[in-house]
Amino acid sequence: MIAFRVWNFYFAVVMNELHIIDQLRQARDYAEQGKSLHAIQIYRQLCSSIPELDEAWFELAGLYAASRQPDAVEKVLLSAIERGSNSAEFQWRLAMFYMMEGRTDKATRLLRRLEDRNRLLSPRLKALLQHSFGQLRFEQGKLADAEQHFLRVVRLDSEFPHIHEWIAEVQLARKKHSLALKSARVAQHAHAESWRAFYLEGKALVESSRWAEAAEAFESSIDRNPDEATLWHACGVAWMKLRQLEKARRYITKALQLNP
Repeated sequence: MIAFRVWNFYFAVVMNELHIIDQLRQARDYAEQGKSLHAIQIYRQLCSSIPELDEAWFELAGLYAASRQPDAVEKVLLSAIERGSNSAEFQWRLAMFYMMEGRTDKATRLLRRLEDRNRLLSPRLKALLQHSFGQLRFEQGKLADAEQHFLRVVRLDSEFPHIHEWIAEVQLARKKHSLALKSARVAQHAHAESWRAFYLEGKALVESSRWAEAAEAFESSIDRNPDEATLWHACGVAWMKLRQLEKARRYITKALQLNP
C-alpha cells in the first residue's frame, strides 16, 4: 500500500511537470504566431497558480515589451519581485527596463539596492550588476566610473559577453587610445564575428593616424555587418586620408545609399 501511494505521488508530480511544460510550449507557440492575447492568458494563469515559475514571469514581461506596453511590463516585474522565486534577478531586470525607458533615477535606486545585497548575489548577477552600473555611468557621461565598473566585470567574469568592447568604447571616450586599441583586439579574440570590435579598433587607429591599418579594420567590420552605413563612411574617410580617392568615393557612396 505504501509503495502504491509513493508511486501515485511521483506520478502526479511528473504529470504536473509535463502539464507545465505543455502550457509553456503552447504559450510560446501562440506568441510566435502573433496570438499575443492567447499567450498572455496562459502566462498569467501560470504566474498566478505557480508563482515560483520564473520562466512564465520573464516571458510574460517580454511579451508585453514586444507589444509596447511598458506599464504592463513594469507591473509584471514588480509582481515577480514580490512573488517569484528569484527576487534579485527580477530587480535587475526591472532596473534594465527603467534604463531603457530613460527612468534612470529608478534604475539607480534598484541597482544600489542590489549592490547592498552583493554578498548574497550569484557570480553571474554580480557581473551583470557591475555591467549595468557601467552602462548607466557611461550614459551619464561619468566615464571614469564607467570604466571602473566594466573592469570589475572582467575580474568577476573574464568571459562576460562583449565586455572588452564596452571597455574599448569608454577608453576611446576618455582618449586612452592605446589602451582602447588593446581592448578592441582582446574583444576580437573573444568574439571574432563582432563587427563592433573591429570598428572600435579602427577608431583607435584613426586617433594615431594609422590610416592604412584603420581602413583594414573598418573593412573587416564591414565584412561582418555590411548594412551599417557608419562603417562604410569611416572606411571611406580612411581611404581619403590615404589619397585613394576612387576607393573613398565608392565607400562613401555606399554609406549614403544605406543612410540617405
